[in-house]
Amino acid sequence: MQGLLKLFLLAGLFTISLAQCSGNFTNETQQVTIDWTVIDSNTVNFIYTAPSTDTQYTALAFSSQLITSVGELANVDAVYAGDNGADFFVQDRWVPNALSNQLDTEQNLQNTNASLSGDFLTVNFTRPIISPDKNQDLDLNMCQYVIYVFNGAVIGSFSSPTGFNIPSGFGLLPMQLCLQNCQDVSSLSTTIPSSTGTMSTTTISTSVQSSSSISSGSISVSATTATATPTPTATATSTPSGASAGMLASVLLIMIAVAIVLYV
Repeated sequence: MQGLLKLFLLAGLFTISLAQCSGNFTNETQQVTIDWTVIDSNTVNFIYTAPSTDTQYTALAFSSQLITSVGELANVDAVYAGDNGADFFVQDRWVPNALSNQLDTEQNLQNTNASLSGDFLTVNFTRPIISPDKNQDLDLNMCQYVIYVFNGAVIGSFSSPTGFNIPSGFGLLPMQLCLQNCQDVSSLSTTIPSSTGTMSTTTISTSVQSSSSISSGSISVSATTATATPTPTATATSTPSGASAGMLASVLLIMIAVAIVLYV
């Protein structure tokens, strides 16, 4: 029994040391799905689906601080999106507090799309892992909390929103998103995932950085490891600074964990 416990402890410590180069989160109760995939050394794609209507918006946000309610929103890097059937928007925004948000001076989103189908809005965008906007974006080469909101009304037109009412839907991924080691991967994918069709729940390369427990219905996060194999014609590129340091820290963590378990 003691040996089995040691094995589980080692497996858990090894898992949290890996990079989350791709993954899937589903909250069945709230009917929210988030997929992310690192597609090159400094780009990650997100596909986010949440309940919505043709008068509402949804938002996916990143925070360096743990936030457990809409009222706690502060200093958050967010992507707001909506679709009313005639116009759609996907905007890079900064949220200084729960009562206000502002359109980023630098819009660092690409391949954006928002599509309302039935009672659900699916949002697709890519963004830099390390953003050139140091004032209104958070870098994802450091672990960040991932927050989502939905069921909030859009103020103004969908072609040029002037404001957003406080949403009634709120959720938080049960781990932090950590993409630091993904910068050492030359090219995980050359194809940007499509937001059309049925959302895939295939288990993909993911690890977790645990956060405080947040209970909000039935939640699942896929988690396995995978090795990217570049094509023969691909030229390997890497960003050795933060990524290599992160990998070294991971190895040291595993070595310390092994020493502790063997001692116990």
